[in-house]
Amino acid sequence: MEEVLKTIQHITQRYGKDVLLEKRFLNIFNDLYPDRMDKEVHALLSCMYEKGYLKQILKARKRSLKKEVTLISNSLVKDGHAEKDVQQLLRAIVVGIGVATKQEYSDILNGGATNSESSNVALTITRYALLVLLMAVVIAMPYLYIRSLSILWPIFPITIIIAFCFIVYIAFYRKLSDKWSAFQNGCFNGSMFCLSALLAIFPLWASENSDCGLFYYWSPGYTKEQTDAWFLTMMCSLVVGLLLWATPLMAIIITSIDKKPSKAYKLKMVCGFVSAIICYFICIYPILTKPYNQKKAEINAYNQRIQKLKQNRQKINKSLSFCGIQLGDSFERCLSVVRANMNSPELMSGKYAGLDSDYSMVIDNKDYSLIVDSIIKAKTSWDNQDVNVYVYFNKGVNVAIKVTELTQDPLPLFISKYGRPEEDPILDLDYNKTLASNVENDQIQYIRESDSYLNYRENNRWTFKNSIIFIGSDRFNRYEYILYLSRNCEKLYSEYEQYTEKLEQEKRKQEQIKYQRQQREEAIERKREEDNHKRAINEI
Repeated sequence: MEEVLKTIQHITQRYGKDVLLEKRFLNIFNDLYPDRMDKEVHALLSCMYEKGYLKQILKARKRSLKKEVTLISNSLVKDGHAEKDVQQLLRAIVVGIGVATKQEYSDILNGGATNSESSNVALTITRYALLVLLMAVVIAMPYLYIRSLSILWPIFPITIIIAFCFIVYIAFYRKLSDKWSAFQNGCFNGSMFCLSALLAIFPLWASENSDCGLFYYWSPGYTKEQTDAWFLTMMCSLVVGLLLWATPLMAIIITSIDKKPSKAYKLKMVCGFVSAIICYFICIYPILTKPYNQKKAEINAYNQRIQKLKQNRQKINKSLSFCGIQLGDSFERCLSVVRANMNSPELMSGKYAGLDSDYSMVIDNKDYSLIVDSIIKAKTSWDNQDVNVYVYFNKGVNVAIKVTELTQDPLPLFISKYGRPEEDPILDLDYNKTLASNVENDQIQYIRESDSYLNYRENNRWTFKNSIIFIGSDRFNRYEYILYLSRNCEKLYSEYEQYTEKLEQEKRKQEQIKYQRQQREEAIERKREEDNHKRAINEI
């Protein structure tokens, strides 16, 4: 039966083990078996195929092999086959397809333990250990590559990856490729494909998207000025990726040309390949999205603190005053305080306020100076600087105070008295703006394209239940100003908008009536001209 054993080994190596499940196995065996006149062997194989015994042997494990062989042997002997021929053929099939070696088969049938059991376990562990290590390299590659961009250790990670991949390559094709299942082969090929594609494509993508946040978060040595990948690292990674593509391609070529695998074998290979790619994307996704998620969580926490601060502050009533002038005071009292404590007081009508930016009170694109009917302007000294003071009135009640021409930063004084100011929430996540951002004392400062810091004091405010403090700058950004605003102005401004809208509607209505009247008059005039023209024709 040695010829039978060699023939089965040759068939499984060329066509795969799953060929035993196909009917063509019998024809292939008949063509390759030297002794074609041995009818007993052909009859036994045909019987085993028809009854599904070949499938049982193919799926058998060593610990259940003795039971399977005994059941099959007893069944075939009952069918009239010689027991000696049955035993020898079963031995040839089991050893030929690699379920067990000759010595293991003998020991199993004799009830003894297999001498190579521990070695087989070690071999199995080695197979999966190599797969795990390979996937670890594939997953860690973006991190290693991004760190290499810091130019701290650029060639080292790629050198390690090259060495590891070729060690796996040699071990796979020299020792393990003939012992791995179709699924394991597919996993290996899929892993190598992912790694080679990553090495070849990621540097090119990364060099074009250096501001995506990956480099800033993953590479300690990376700075906002460094926007290009190191050329040598990028080219080395690209070349290695292209070279490593030979590994899965060679495996596919060997599988497709040197063998004629069954459909089941091909299906298992494809399943392993696809599984490796899916696992790769599942594992690599957190690495690629970590900068985005980290910045998003940071901004969400920042927005929550802003919202909480606003809600708590808007529950507090705060009486605001400046140099003895308090919001809500009457016109007479404010005028007396100005004349007593300030210089150069001036009285003016509020209808001119919206025409001059010095008098405007713009918050959230709303100019509250449009609702005032009178203004007191004066000069005084405050915090060792000469400033202009504007006191705004609506129907004789002080609704706002504005202090301009400041030469010193007033923000520290207001923070010490009223706490940190409120800021607008961050609605969008743009890495072009947040790449070099930092959080200090709950303040996020953005870097503009010109690399100059945006002055976050332009929009500082404190919103209380009955009043608002706003610190801004004039239209030329020369001086900062302080604005005290009564919350009653919001209601007054809303009424002003409604009144203005009503006037606009009335104006549009009058214009429409005027236009319609004009159209009617023009139609009458055209009719008169046509009648005159017809009359003139009749008169000649």
